[in-house]
Amino acid sequence: MGGCCCCPGNREREHPALGSPLKKRSCTDIPCFIVFFLYWGGMIGILVFSLVFGRVSRLLNGFDDYGNTCGVINNHPEFNGEPYTNQDMTGRPYQFFMNIYNLAETYMICVKECPTRELKDMSEVYQYYNETGTRLCNYNIDPKDYKSQKECDLSFTNCFGPCPAFPVWQQGSLFSRCLPQDIIDNPLNAVGLFTNSTVLSTFTQFFSQYRFFNELAASFYTVRYDILYLMLIALGLALILVFMLRFVIKIVVWFIVIVTALVAIGGTAALWVTYYRLQVGLDPQLQHTVPLIRIMVDARTAFLVYSIVATVFTVILLLVILVMRKRLQLAVALFQEAGRVLEHSPLILIQPVWTYLFQLIILVGGIIMLILCAGIS
Repeated sequence: MGGCCCCPGNREREHPALGSPLKKRSCTDIPCFIVFFLYWGGMIGILVFSLVFGRVSRLLNGFDDYGNTCGVINNHPEFNGEPYTNQDMTGRPYQFFMNIYNLAETYMICVKECPTRELKDMSEVYQYYNETGTRLCNYNIDPKDYKSQKECDLSFTNCFGPCPAFPVWQQGSLFSRCLPQDIIDNPLNAVGLFTNSTVLSTFTQFFSQYRFFNELAASFYTVRYDILYLMLIALGLALILVFMLRFVIKIVVWFIVIVTALVAIGGTAALWVTYYRLQVGLDPQLQHTVPLIRIMVDARTAFLVYSIVATVFTVILLLVILVMRKRLQLAVALFQEAGRVLEHSPLILIQPVWTYLFQLIILVGGIIMLILCAGIS
């Protein structure tokens, strides 16, 4: 294959089946190439702007609900006059969550250190203050009044302050955030914490109201291992076909065409057989007396729709194969060319890995920019 803007030379004599597409090769996707670099330039510009004018310390040190960044001296003119703002937090470098079970709405303050042991009530919070000087209640609560504060546990959904919800777990520091030590030692324990969070509870309650989502979730859960096995089988077959492109390309092309047609016909036939069995085995008079019959009626209607859609798709597919069968020689030539590319550049197979890696970098960079821009006045 020639370069981007090189002449094809006499390569068409090596691949006469390609015909005109080889003769008309030229630079392609130049507008997309320009847009791609403009996008990267804009993103880098926004990132530099965020780093220069944003508050990087908010990302590294954490912050409280009053706009103070933990671990630094805060001096933000836009907060002048607001209570408990612009505080000297050099002695309080850690962000502490009042209710670790509800991170979406919990109260946040800056503390001297994260609790190094479990605290079960306000008397233990007061004792912990006397031992370490760490204040775990809101800034306006005097430590002498800790014992008089109303205690609450995690069963109260509105327990967001002024003191923490009990029990207060033994916690450690992760990026200057106080998190349960069990989660820091084993991140998989965070699954249980997220499962009990208000955010997930609200999410599941919303979707549980709709029968379609319940049935969809149940179906995916039932066949989860089958989906995984089929994905692995498909990946293995795809790799085998890729390596066969160079050697038995004609067999591969015809094999794909024939198997695709047979699978489409077989799948359509299976759907119609299933619908027929549901139609014959269902007594309409029992629909309103037996609760489970309603499910069978819905399944029969669904399989009728699936069968009609599959039939239309199969007919269109067979017509396309019939009309385009003479163009298979061109497909063979294209696959042969692709096989030669893979032979000389096998690392092109890992291109999707790099693509997803750069997409992950873009996602993380975008999140960082949003956090940094949040501190720009």
